[in-house]
Amino acid sequence: MSTFDPSEYNFAELSLKDLADAREDFHLHLMKKKNVVATALGYYRIRKAEKWPTAENPHPDNSGFKSTARTLENSEIRPYSWPAILVFVDTWENPQALISDSSAIIPKTYYLKNGKAVPICVIESKKQDRVTSDVDIDGLHFPTNIISGGFPLMTEVQGRDHIASFGCLVTDGHYTYALTNRHVTGDPGSEITTFLDGKETVVGEASELQIGRVLFNEIYPDFPAQKTYLNMDIGLMRVNDVNQWKAEILEIGEMGRLIDINNDNISLKLVGQPVIGYGAVSGKKIIGELQALFYRYKSVGGFDYVSDFLIGPAAGQPVGELNVHHGDSGTLLLVDCPEGGEPLGILWGMHEFIENAGKKVQPYILGTFLSNVCNYLDVEIVRDWNLGQVNTWGSVGHFKIGAYACELVKANTKCSTFLMANQKNIGYTDLDMTGGKMVPGKVPHGTFVPLADVPDIIWRNDPRRKADESNHFADMDEHNPAVMNDQSLLKLNEDLNFITIEQWLAFDKEMDIADPVYKTEKDGTKTLRPRRGALPFRIWQCYNQMIKSLKAGNLKEYLVAGGIMSHYAGDACQPLHISYLHHGETVKEMGVHSDYETGLIAAKMADLFPMIHALGQEVNDAELIGPHGKDAAVHIISLMRNTIAAFPPMEVLESWRNAKGRGKTEKMWAELNDKTAATMATGAHALAILWQSAWKHGNGDALPTEALIELKQADLIKLYSDLTFIPSYTLDDVEAYKAVCW
Repeated sequence: MSTFDPSEYNFAELSLKDLADAREDFHLHLMKKKNVVATALGYYRIRKAEKWPTAENPHPDNSGFKSTARTLENSEIRPYSWPAILVFVDTWENPQALISDSSAIIPKTYYLKNGKAVPICVIESKKQDRVTSDVDIDGLHFPTNIISGGFPLMTEVQGRDHIASFGCLVTDGHYTYALTNRHVTGDPGSEITTFLDGKETVVGEASELQIGRVLFNEIYPDFPAQKTYLNMDIGLMRVNDVNQWKAEILEIGEMGRLIDINNDNISLKLVGQPVIGYGAVSGKKIIGELQALFYRYKSVGGFDYVSDFLIGPAAGQPVGELNVHHGDSGTLLLVDCPEGGEPLGILWGMHEFIENAGKKVQPYILGTFLSNVCNYLDVEIVRDWNLGQVNTWGSVGHFKIGAYACELVKANTKCSTFLMANQKNIGYTDLDMTGGKMVPGKVPHGTFVPLADVPDIIWRNDPRRKADESNHFADMDEHNPAVMNDQSLLKLNEDLNFITIEQWLAFDKEMDIADPVYKTEKDGTKTLRPRRGALPFRIWQCYNQMIKSLKAGNLKEYLVAGGIMSHYAGDACQPLHISYLHHGETVKEMGVHSDYETGLIAAKMADLFPMIHALGQEVNDAELIGPHGKDAAVHIISLMRNTIAAFPPMEVLESWRNAKGRGKTEKMWAELNDKTAATMATGAHALAILWQSAWKHGNGDALPTEALIELKQADLIKLYSDLTFIPSYTLDDVEAYKAVCW
């Protein structure tokens, strides 16, 4: 006799559509059940502690777990899990306790009119105190010059500041937009800002392209849902300057293809997919798992509200480690795969429900499928814009100048031997840089950064080194009729007696009175931004330390002091770093700095590097400077003077002004490539002179040859992390700065 029974239920054959039909039929009754707060569609979740079936015991006894609350954290989807309606309750009730109130019992199965049986899986979603919505703006990681997904955005709505995440770039074929949430962007035309290099900058305005709530059947016509809204919550910001952006995601990198989810192909295959993202406020990589679809989370005014998906902690993760915070709204969520993240959706919130007059939050992510957004707004995701850009001021330039200077020190000397052994501790080879093998603009604690860009990548992100900011620049060409007979620092420093901290500070203070510059603080107030550029004195300090360390036989200190000095020497040969035109002549021209020093150089490095090498010249003994730190300051001021004469900053600004839109980099490169190569070659040569001069006056040749080896990166990290080694000061710290500039 056949064992085949056509009436036996095969839950595995149930489709997402079957689950949607069953929930629609039974939803009203479910929501009236005691403790029910939400429903969703997915797979039956089995407690991790429950026994697995085996060939010897295909039906193990797990009845002892019936009174144990099932949660997303303590349960999992197994290969034999059935498609099911997930019913979320705020309190787990023991089945025995509900016998006296049978109306409160949630059935294990719902039967459709066509005879199909649909399992119901009850899950406790534990109430927590509301996650704080307060955001410590000083603790956020803002972009230095290039913005990408995962950085913070700021808006003001009715006198309140809102912070969220930039998701990704999209385009309608004419304009480029940054995608985030509608509840953040505000009304069309509203200005949206972020902090670029510490300055609050308007980077775009809210577009009319927005989506709030949409009737569920408008997006999913084949799925039953009467009087139901799909909350999409999408807002686009029209980007002011697309050259300030790149199509990557912080801590994740380049995006893969967009995952196309729509009415015709959405299925339960999505459940269990690993999901990643990077939220601006949490400041951590989101690691989760898509737990369910069509999460029905509230009913208001006779209408139900649904999100496309629900994301919870990945397998093995406790709820608190999902790494999501209020303010992460707008974050792009991607399916994690070996080829990289593939865009899936946009985070717009976490499920919240009210009870006992106190708001409680269920800590799971709600979001919208990005493919539905693109279809509804008729836009396409941008995946390939400015991918070569890096998130720090000119790191390519700093690494190149630092590494190349090692090659320009006089060959066949002990100094050359030591520097070439440590070239990769100072910068990167051309092959590494063109191959993209460089550290990003932000690195985890303890990651080694080549010394030439430690001041930007490490120290700029360390509030204890805030005083170092003014050591990266000096506005050598600025002058005013009311200040020191209308003479610039270039002219005043022709008199070597003027090269003192007191004289420079007096010049800056007079300029601050004659032509004050203001900055906008993070609380919106405007305060004086004092001029305190101290670049030559930082070179003075480092040069002193190099000689002192060598005399003591300490090669590690010599290398770190000189490697750090490489950064400031690199700044000294870049025309916009030593000019009052560093950010253009108006606020709207701030992009010139990043477009030139970072964008152009990073995009054209493969063409630029051979040009620099063609101009490089080895140091000869006649070029070496004296043993005093002031000799190094005079040397670097000469470099700055020659840079401005050979490559006027206004030339860079005019080229940038005339090269608008796509193709800007190519237009600027055609005009500026020769002078860019020349100034970088000159800067590397000037730096090599400092290395070799310090070696001579520190009596480096007395050191044994066997000591001239590559030093351990762990030791270098420890030294450049020591706040007492080449400490950072401003010109206002007169006595402290003078103490290291002897």
